[in-house]
Amino acid sequence: QQDPEFLAQELAKAEILDYNLIDNVARRVPRQARFLQRLETRPRMSEFSVRTTIISRYAFTTVSCTLVNSGSEDREGVFEMQIPITAFVTNFTMIIGDKAYHGEVIGKDKRLGDAVRHHRYSRPLEDGENGVEMFKASGTIPRKGQAIFLLHYEELLQRRLGKYQYTLSIRPQQLVGRLRVEVNILENSG
Repeated sequence: QQDPEFLAQELAKAEILDYNLIDNVARRVPRQARFLQRLETRPRMSEFSVRTTIISRYAFTTVSCTLVNSGSEDREGVFEMQIPITAFVTNFTMIIGDKAYHGEVIGKDKRLGDAVRHHRYSRPLEDGENGVEMFKASGTIPRKGQAIFLLHYEELLQRRLGKYQYTLSIRPQQLVGRLRVEVNILENSG
């Protein structure tokens, strides 16, 4: 238990004039209730699929994510994907309800030079130390509706000692109803 005098001194330092803490404590929402409210309001990821085709060390990757808002009001759905720093995004599309929103692909040089312009959709975030960057997009999903996020990116894989490595990071940050990963490798022998 804390010393009441110590608590009074701390409240005085923080310039809290209302010492009636019982009322303040009674108005607090329990942690569990806040957690349940957050779970209830966040759109649910019903499907997450990644399809990659590697042809002669050139990788074409398509990521599809379906978010469902089962709530009674509109909610913001967030799509995040780690992509390699050497990859470049060729297309990004959001299908929310019956409308399709196509992203504008901007080169990294132009994106870094054009700092005044802010995009809400389709923006790679900070460069990572481990050779990846975070692609993040968000959109408002109508109540009882769904949103589909489609990301296409390409990458030239580096060959070392006759071998190349393809890395894929899948972190949906919630349970997914249907998770699918498909990698096709087409390599000429000889």
